[in-house]
Amino acid sequence: MKKIRIRIILGALLGILILIYLYTALPRTYNKTFQGIKYRLGKTNNQFVEKVTISINGKLSENLIFGKKFVGKIKVNDLEFPKQNERKEIELKFDEFNRSSIGYYFINKSQTFSNVLYGTIYINDDFNQLTINIMEPEDLYASSKQWTGVNGLMISAPASNRKEALKISNTLMKYILSENLE
Repeated sequence: MKKIRIRIILGALLGILILIYLYTALPRTYNKTFQGIKYRLGKTNNQFVEKVTISINGKLSENLIFGKKFVGKIKVNDLEFPKQNERKEIELKFDEFNRSSIGYYFINKSQTFSNVLYGTIYINDDFNQLTINIMEPEDLYASSKQWTGVNGLMISAPASNRKEALKISNTLMKYILSENLE
């Protein structure tokens, strides 16, 4: 009788673990549009503020072993990742800091590899807040790009002003910043 109880309990626990794994590992449709702010860091650059709309459409999955992954399309105003003639979807693999590069490779018309890099995206656990460090120059195909915490370009959402945008950036990037962004 004890062996049967133990088998039933172990079977139930195994079933629960399988259900939890399937719930987190199976991709869920994620379609969200954010209203945000594009701004330049630095106290002397506080006049540069631009409203942006960010659309994220695809599938989001969270694997216990491999972490969070998004596969789909991202659009910032009229700038789409990936562009229609380059790839079907972009894949973002988030690390332990919930960050991923917005970039991809594709084969161009001359049959050589091209690299597109927009920046680094940071998200919260629920994927309802984000911030993006925009690599400069903003030309997607530039071979040499950089971002700096002193005067770099940022996008944060949801935000309606620079103060809210900075708060989101500092919150989402807190584990990698040595000091708060300004």
